[in-house]
Amino acid sequence: MNQAEKLDEALTAAGKRVNLVISLVVPDSDIISRITGRRICPTCGTVYHLVHQPSLKPGLCDREGAALIHRTDDTEQVVGQRLAAYHAQTQPLEAYYQRKGLLVEVDGTRSMDAVAEQMSQVVRGRLCSTGSGKL
Repeated sequence: MNQAEKLDEALTAAGKRVNLVISLVVPDSDIISRITGRRICPTCGTVYHLVHQPSLKPGLCDREGAALIHRTDDTEQVVGQRLAAYHAQTQPLEAYYQRKGLLVEVDGTRSMDAVAEQMSQVVRGRLCSTGSGKL
């Protein structure tokens, strides 16, 4: 919150302001599934997912043949702790921008292309509504 308020002050001093804040909305259960299913090649850094992007040979990198690793911080317990901290810090910030009429939520559970398209539409819509062509 302090950073958001300081940003507003700095922008106001510069004759500018925040015009839009986009929040990607994804249920915690989806985030936990995405992160705990992640596997990484220790040699080339390629990222796989057990469900959404599995390697051709289970447990092995398609490029290097190296055994994929599961990061020690990609556990349900650790991700749950990180999400709790995220929510504690983000909810007041979202409320702050919601009160200002700047917060727009985007469904982050869809494909990357669909999310990017919705975000583009939100930005274009805001540009049109301000009439300035600037955010």
